[in-house]
Amino acid sequence: MAPARSRPLSGQLPFVLQLLEDESPLVRRGVVRELRRYGVRLAPALEQLDPPASTRHRELLQELLRDHLGRLLLRQWGQVVLCQDPDQKLEAGLEAVSLYVDGFKARTPLPTQLDQSAATLRTTLRRRSLAELIRKLRLGPARLLGGAVETAPAEAFSLAQMMAGGSGIPLGQALVLRQIARRLDLECEVWPLPGLVLVAETTPSGRQFLDPAASGPPLARDQIASFFACPAPLLQRLQGLPPEVDHLLEQWLRTFLRSMRRRGAVREAALSLGLLRSLHGRRIGP
Repeated sequence: MAPARSRPLSGQLPFVLQLLEDESPLVRRGVVRELRRYGVRLAPALEQLDPPASTRHRELLQELLRDHLGRLLLRQWGQVVLCQDPDQKLEAGLEAVSLYVDGFKARTPLPTQLDQSAATLRTTLRRRSLAELIRKLRLGPARLLGGAVETAPAEAFSLAQMMAGGSGIPLGQALVLRQIARRLDLECEVWPLPGLVLVAETTPSGRQFLDPAASGPPLARDQIASFFACPAPLLQRLQGLPPEVDHLLEQWLRTFLRSMRRRGAVREAALSLGLLRSLHGRRIGP
Protein backbone atom coordinates (compact mmCIF):
# COMPACT_ATOMS: atom_id res chain seq x y z
CA MET A 1 0.00 0.00 0.00
CA ALA A 2 1.43 3.36 -1.04
CA PRO A 3 2.16 5.78 1.81
CA ALA A 4 -0.32 8.61 2.24
CA ARG A 5 0.86 11.89 0.82
CA SER A 6 0.87 14.96 3.02
CA ARG A 7 -1.69 17.58 2.10
CA PRO A 8 -0.07 20.42 0.11
CA LEU A 9 0.17 23.75 1.89
CA SER A 10 -2.47 25.30 -0.36
CA GLY A 11 -4.90 22.59 0.68
CA GLN A 12 -4.20 23.09 4.39
CA LEU A 13 -4.90 26.82 4.45
CA PRO A 14 -8.74 26.64 4.69
CA PHE A 15 -8.41 24.36 7.74
CA VAL A 16 -5.86 26.68 9.35
CA LEU A 17 -8.15 29.68 8.80
CA GLN A 18 -11.00 27.89 10.58
CA LEU A 19 -8.81 27.75 13.71
CA LEU A 20 -8.21 31.51 13.79
CA GLU A 21 -11.23 32.10 16.00
CA ASP A 22 -9.97 29.69 18.67
CA GLU A 23 -8.47 31.84 21.45
CA SER A 24 -6.56 28.98 23.10
CA PRO A 25 -2.84 29.93 23.34
CA LEU A 26 -1.90 26.38 22.35
CA VAL A 27 -4.05 26.52 19.22
CA ARG A 28 -2.82 30.02 18.31
CA ARG A 29 0.80 28.90 18.56
CA GLY A 30 -0.01 25.98 16.29
CA VAL A 31 -1.71 28.27 13.77
CA VAL A 32 1.30 30.62 13.71
CA ARG A 33 3.59 27.63 13.24
CA GLU A 34 1.55 26.48 10.23
CA LEU A 35 1.35 29.96 8.75
CA ARG A 36 5.11 30.43 9.04
CA ARG A 37 5.56 27.41 6.77
CA TYR A 38 4.09 29.47 3.95
CA GLY A 39 6.57 32.28 4.29
CA VAL A 40 6.29 34.63 1.31
CA ARG A 41 3.77 32.24 -0.32
CA LEU A 42 1.07 33.14 2.19
CA ALA A 43 -0.34 36.17 0.33
CA PRO A 44 -0.60 34.35 -3.05
CA ALA A 45 -2.15 31.32 -1.35
CA LEU A 46 -4.82 33.53 0.23
CA GLU A 47 -5.66 35.07 -3.14
CA GLN A 48 -6.07 31.64 -4.74
CA LEU A 49 -8.56 30.31 -2.19
CA ASP A 50 -11.95 29.28 -3.57
CA PRO A 51 -14.16 30.26 -1.87
CA PRO A 52 -12.07 33.28 -0.80
CA ALA A 53 -11.18 33.89 2.82
CA SER A 54 -13.77 35.94 4.66
CA THR A 55 -13.08 39.50 5.75
CA ARG A 56 -13.26 38.31 9.36
CA HIS A 57 -10.63 35.61 8.75
CA ARG A 58 -8.34 38.08 6.98
CA GLU A 59 -8.61 40.49 9.92
CA LEU A 60 -7.90 37.72 12.45
CA LEU A 61 -4.97 36.53 10.35
CA GLN A 62 -3.44 40.00 10.20
CA GLU A 63 -3.87 40.46 13.96
CA LEU A 64 -2.33 37.09 14.79
CA LEU A 65 0.67 37.62 12.53
CA ARG A 66 1.25 41.12 13.90
CA ASP A 67 1.24 39.71 17.45
CA HIS A 68 3.80 37.11 16.42
CA LEU A 69 6.00 39.63 14.58
CA GLY A 70 5.79 42.02 17.54
CA ARG A 71 7.07 39.37 19.94
CA LEU A 72 9.82 38.50 17.48
CA LEU A 73 10.85 42.17 17.26
CA LEU A 74 11.00 42.50 21.06
CA ARG A 75 13.29 39.46 21.27
CA GLN A 76 15.55 40.80 18.53
CA TRP A 77 15.63 44.24 20.13
CA GLY A 78 16.96 42.75 23.34
CA GLN A 79 20.02 41.65 21.35
CA VAL A 80 20.27 45.02 19.61
CA VAL A 81 20.46 46.88 22.93
CA LEU A 82 23.27 44.61 24.15
CA CYS A 83 25.37 44.97 20.98
CA GLN A 84 28.67 46.73 21.66
CA ASP A 85 29.70 47.51 18.08
CA PRO A 86 28.02 50.80 17.03
CA ASP A 87 27.72 49.98 13.32
CA GLN A 88 26.38 46.49 13.97
CA LYS A 89 23.96 47.85 16.57
CA LEU A 90 22.51 50.44 14.21
CA GLU A 91 22.16 48.00 11.34
CA ALA A 92 20.64 45.27 13.50
CA GLY A 93 18.10 47.74 14.88
CA LEU A 94 17.12 48.99 11.44
CA GLU A 95 16.80 45.45 10.10
CA ALA A 96 14.69 44.37 13.10
CA VAL A 97 12.18 47.17 12.44
CA SER A 98 12.25 46.43 8.70
CA LEU A 99 11.51 42.75 9.33
CA TYR A 100 8.54 43.63 11.51
CA VAL A 101 7.14 46.02 8.92
CA ASP A 102 7.70 43.61 6.02
CA GLY A 103 6.07 40.67 7.78
CA PHE A 104 5.85 37.75 5.37
CA LYS A 105 6.56 39.71 2.20
CA ALA A 106 9.27 38.50 -0.15
CA ARG A 107 12.39 40.40 0.89
CA THR A 108 16.16 40.51 0.73
CA PRO A 109 17.63 41.28 4.18
CA LEU A 110 18.87 44.84 4.60
CA PRO A 111 22.52 43.85 5.34
CA THR A 112 22.61 41.78 2.14
CA GLN A 113 21.29 44.69 0.08
CA LEU A 114 23.83 47.05 1.64
CA ASP A 115 26.65 44.59 0.88
CA GLN A 116 25.52 44.25 -2.73
CA SER A 117 25.18 47.98 -3.23
CA ALA A 118 28.62 48.65 -1.72
CA ALA A 119 30.22 45.94 -3.88
CA THR A 120 28.83 47.58 -7.03
CA LEU A 121 29.81 51.08 -5.97
CA ARG A 122 33.31 50.00 -5.03
CA THR A 123 34.07 49.46 -8.73
CA THR A 124 32.29 52.54 -10.07
CA LEU A 125 33.25 55.39 -7.70
CA ARG A 126 35.65 57.73 -9.47
CA ARG A 127 36.40 59.82 -6.41
CA ARG A 128 36.25 58.36 -2.92
CA SER A 129 34.14 61.05 -1.32
CA LEU A 130 30.72 61.28 0.26
CA ALA A 131 29.52 63.72 -2.41
CA GLU A 132 30.46 61.25 -5.15
CA LEU A 133 28.75 58.42 -3.29
CA ILE A 134 25.52 60.45 -3.06
CA ARG A 135 25.74 61.17 -6.78
CA LYS A 136 26.26 57.50 -7.65
CA LEU A 137 23.70 56.11 -5.24
CA ARG A 138 20.95 58.42 -6.56
CA LEU A 139 18.52 57.90 -3.73
CA GLY A 140 16.50 60.86 -5.01
CA PRO A 141 13.65 62.53 -3.10
CA ALA A 142 12.10 60.30 -0.44
CA ARG A 143 9.10 58.53 -1.97
CA LEU A 144 6.43 58.73 0.71
CA LEU A 145 3.28 56.68 0.29
CA GLY A 146 1.38 58.86 2.73
CA GLY A 147 2.70 62.36 2.14
CA ALA A 148 4.43 64.06 5.06
CA VAL A 149 6.97 62.26 7.26
CA GLU A 150 4.76 62.82 10.31
CA THR A 151 2.05 60.62 8.78
CA ALA A 152 4.23 58.22 6.80
CA PRO A 153 2.88 54.65 6.64
CA ALA A 154 4.63 51.76 8.36
CA GLU A 155 6.03 50.62 4.99
CA ALA A 156 8.17 53.77 4.84
CA PHE A 157 10.17 52.45 7.85
CA SER A 158 11.39 49.32 6.09
CA LEU A 159 14.81 50.24 4.74
CA ALA A 160 14.94 46.84 3.03
CA GLN A 161 11.84 47.73 0.99
CA MET A 162 13.10 51.27 0.40
CA MET A 163 16.30 49.95 -1.15
CA ALA A 164 14.23 47.63 -3.32
CA GLY A 165 12.36 50.62 -4.73
CA GLY A 166 9.65 51.16 -2.12
CA SER A 167 8.72 54.17 -0.02
CA GLY A 168 11.09 55.92 2.34
CA ILE A 169 11.73 58.97 4.51
CA PRO A 170 14.77 61.31 4.50
CA LEU A 171 16.26 59.92 7.72
CA GLY A 172 16.05 56.42 6.26
CA GLN A 173 17.93 57.57 3.17
CA ALA A 174 20.66 59.13 5.32
CA LEU A 175 21.04 55.95 7.40
CA VAL A 176 21.31 53.79 4.27
CA LEU A 177 23.94 56.18 2.94
CA ARG A 178 25.85 55.93 6.23
CA GLN A 179 25.93 52.14 6.22
CA ILE A 180 27.06 51.92 2.60
CA ALA A 181 29.72 54.58 3.21
CA ARG A 182 31.11 52.57 6.14
CA ARG A 183 31.48 49.54 3.87
CA LEU A 184 33.51 51.71 1.50
CA ASP A 185 35.67 53.16 4.30
CA LEU A 186 34.11 56.60 3.80
CA GLU A 187 33.08 58.93 6.59
CA CYS A 188 29.39 59.74 6.80
CA GLU A 189 27.92 61.53 9.81
CA VAL A 190 24.13 61.68 10.04
CA TRP A 191 22.61 64.81 11.54
CA PRO A 192 18.83 64.64 12.21
CA LEU A 193 17.58 68.19 12.71
CA PRO A 194 14.03 69.54 13.14
CA GLY A 195 12.43 69.06 9.72
CA LEU A 196 15.75 68.38 8.04
CA VAL A 197 18.34 65.60 7.77
CA LEU A 198 21.92 66.31 6.73
CA VAL A 199 25.00 64.16 6.27
CA ALA A 200 28.56 65.33 6.70
CA GLU A 201 32.19 64.40 6.14
CA THR A 202 35.39 65.99 7.40
CA THR A 203 37.66 67.49 4.75
CA PRO A 204 40.93 69.45 5.04
CA SER A 205 38.82 72.62 4.98
CA GLY A 206 36.55 71.41 7.76
CA ARG A 207 33.22 69.63 8.10
CA GLN A 208 31.09 69.71 4.97
CA PHE A 209 27.33 69.21 5.11
CA LEU A 210 25.39 67.63 2.26
CA ASP A 211 21.81 66.76 1.38
CA PRO A 212 21.67 62.92 1.30
CA ALA A 213 19.06 62.97 -1.48
CA ALA A 214 20.68 65.55 -3.77
CA SER A 215 23.94 65.58 -5.70
CA GLY A 216 24.59 69.29 -5.33
CA PRO A 217 27.58 71.02 -3.74
CA PRO A 218 28.12 71.18 0.03
CA LEU A 219 25.67 73.40 1.90
CA ALA A 220 27.02 76.72 3.09
CA ARG A 221 26.37 77.89 6.65
CA ASP A 222 23.87 80.54 5.50
CA GLN A 223 21.99 77.96 3.42
CA ILE A 224 21.54 75.75 6.46
CA ALA A 225 20.54 78.75 8.58
CA SER A 226 17.82 79.68 6.07
CA PHE A 227 15.90 76.47 6.92
CA PHE A 228 15.22 77.58 10.52
CA ALA A 229 13.49 80.47 12.23
CA CYS A 230 16.07 80.48 15.07
CA PRO A 231 19.20 79.00 13.52
CA ALA A 232 21.84 79.99 16.10
CA PRO A 233 21.41 77.01 18.50
CA LEU A 234 21.32 74.51 15.62
CA LEU A 235 24.38 75.99 13.94
CA GLN A 236 26.15 75.76 17.29
CA ARG A 237 25.16 72.10 17.56
CA LEU A 238 26.58 71.38 14.10
CA GLN A 239 30.00 72.43 15.36
CA GLY A 240 30.02 69.73 18.04
CA LEU A 241 30.41 65.98 18.01
CA PRO A 242 28.19 64.06 15.56
CA PRO A 243 25.17 62.15 16.92
CA GLU A 244 25.98 58.69 18.26
CA VAL A 245 24.29 55.48 17.16
CA ASP A 246 21.89 55.40 20.12
CA HIS A 247 20.70 58.89 19.19
CA LEU A 248 20.16 57.84 15.56
CA LEU A 249 18.16 54.78 16.63
CA GLU A 250 16.17 56.95 19.03
CA GLN A 251 15.33 59.44 16.27
CA TRP A 252 14.29 56.59 13.97
CA LEU A 253 11.96 55.15 16.61
CA ARG A 254 10.57 58.56 17.59
CA THR A 255 9.72 59.28 13.96
CA PHE A 256 8.06 55.87 13.70
CA LEU A 257 6.15 56.50 16.93
CA ARG A 258 4.85 59.92 15.82
CA SER A 259 3.77 58.59 12.44
CA MET A 260 1.96 55.58 13.90
CA ARG A 261 0.18 57.73 16.51
CA ARG A 262 -1.05 60.16 13.88
CA ARG A 263 -2.25 57.29 11.70
CA GLY A 264 -4.06 55.68 14.64
CA ALA A 265 -1.89 52.52 14.49
CA VAL A 266 -2.12 51.77 18.22
CA ARG A 267 -0.23 48.47 18.17
CA GLU A 268 2.77 49.87 16.26
CA ALA A 269 2.86 53.02 18.41
CA ALA A 270 2.91 50.98 21.63
CA LEU A 271 5.60 48.71 20.25
CA SER A 272 7.88 51.56 19.17
CA LEU A 273 7.42 53.20 22.58
CA GLY A 274 8.60 49.98 24.22
CA LEU A 275 11.68 49.88 22.00
CA LEU A 276 12.46 53.49 22.91
CA ARG A 277 12.23 52.70 26.61
CA SER A 278 14.64 49.81 26.23
CA LEU A 279 17.28 52.06 24.64
CA HIS A 280 17.34 54.02 27.91
CA GLY A 281 17.62 50.93 30.09
CA ARG A 282 13.99 50.71 31.11
CA ARG A 283 11.78 47.64 30.88
CA ILE A 284 10.97 46.70 27.33
CA GLY A 285 7.24 47.00 26.92
CA PRO A 286 4.40 47.24 26.49
